[in-house]
Amino acid sequence: MNLIIEGINCFSSAFNKTSSFENFKRFEASYVLNALTLDRKEAIFAWLKLGLNENDTLQCSVTIGAMEPILFSQKVESIFDQRIEELEDAIAEKESDEKVVLKIIVRKSHKDEGNYLKLNIYSLEDFSDYLVKRNLKELASFLPNEFASEKPVNFNILHEVVPFRTNRFIFSQGYPVIDSDLQLDSESFDRMKLIEKRDKCGHFANASTMSYLPEDFHLLGNCQYKEIERVLKCLESFYLLVFLCDFSSVSSRLNVKMKGYKLLSQEFDIDRLKSAKTDELYLIYKWVYNEGNFSDKVGLARNLMSIHLKNDDLLELESGTVHSLESGYDIYLKENVKQYIEIKNKLSEFIQSSSDKANGVTKNMFTSMKNSLWGFVSFFLSVVFFRVITKGTVQGIVSDDILLIAYGIIGMSCILLWVAIQETNTDIVRFQKSYKSLKSRYKDLLDENDLNKILQNDKIHNEDVLHIKQKKTLYRNSWLMITFIMFIVVTGLWYLSSSNEDLDNNNSLPKATQSK
Repeated sequence: MNLIIEGINCFSSAFNKTSSFENFKRFEASYVLNALTLDRKEAIFAWLKLGLNENDTLQCSVTIGAMEPILFSQKVESIFDQRIEELEDAIAEKESDEKVVLKIIVRKSHKDEGNYLKLNIYSLEDFSDYLVKRNLKELASFLPNEFASEKPVNFNILHEVVPFRTNRFIFSQGYPVIDSDLQLDSESFDRMKLIEKRDKCGHFANASTMSYLPEDFHLLGNCQYKEIERVLKCLESFYLLVFLCDFSSVSSRLNVKMKGYKLLSQEFDIDRLKSAKTDELYLIYKWVYNEGNFSDKVGLARNLMSIHLKNDDLLELESGTVHSLESGYDIYLKENVKQYIEIKNKLSEFIQSSSDKANGVTKNMFTSMKNSLWGFVSFFLSVVFFRVITKGTVQGIVSDDILLIAYGIIGMSCILLWVAIQETNTDIVRFQKSYKSLKSRYKDLLDENDLNKILQNDKIHNEDVLHIKQKKTLYRNSWLMITFIMFIVVTGLWYLSSSNEDLDNNNSLPKATQSK
């Protein structure tokens, strides 16, 4: 049963179609009626109202011979009755050799049903003829600009049809019986994410006007309508090449370039795309754009595809190429795991080396402190030994001259302390810069979160820096304390020496007086 034919039968049971056309916006057909009758006026009016959504507008006109057409449309019944009267008068005046032409025009508009869009198709044959006659660039744009939404589209066919569908486009029967098995759910994926991936590793010159995916035209099941099937195959082939090649553009032909182990540059016309066998290509596309490292997968796919072609034709892939990709990627991942372990081991070595460097930073300060102390002690012991050897006693060990020299050594020790502190501070800064520089280089090799996990969010480095600062504080305080003690000891010995010398001088004066 056909909605249009049912309407024609209301005017005449015998007719011949002279022309017909249908696209996304309009259906138009003309018929020559062999016998015109108005016995079914009520059926005609009911037909004008039947089976249409509120966005479509149906008009029909009857022309007898050279007279003006009599128009019928979806209006109130009183106007319809007026047109019937006009037609009855025209029939009464009709000459036997005059033709009766019925012309049907439907202005179509899609309807938003919430989770999908619906567009009526009045003749799948005429609609497929329209698609077939479009050039490649027009066909690749597919839907008119009015279909701005990325929702699924239900082509509601108003005659008997065997339903078929792709992931996005559903061709279902809407008259005389609505297809109760219609499934409007589609495969769940992020369209924009897939398009962003495509643009990340390739350039499609017509991307602004053609935002379709290969899934949109991939048939899910069989299609009994060969012309429609060829159109969908053409579009699927078109977008598979766009999503897998480095560069693509379309004018009258599809131009693509792929940089693999071999550089491939090809052109495909619409007939070649319609006849393509895309099963292998579609499997590769799904594998590349599925989960995993997209950049690595698309690079590997382009390399292996370039050496698995028949006659260097991108639409003639060897069977099983996708399995070669999977095997190659497994090997690639194993190599990456090996490289990852090596990088992780190097990082562990770096962390250990960094801790050793942290110990070395304060070791220099400790060495300087030890040498300074040893120098002072050596000087002091030399003075003691010299005093014992020359005078036979340690009394008066620190003279004014010795005190001056000791103070000089203590002053030099303080200067060395300042130098050691400055050197340690500089080494701390260099130590931190070296760590940050190496961490920055490893960011190019590892995920930032993984790098932070390996480095324990800089915990060990921060502990090393804290260790250096604590050691620096300990050595500085020890150095100052030892220097202060040396100062007290030397000053005390000098004071005792001076006091003993004064006492000796005072004792010698009475003896001298008595002797006189």
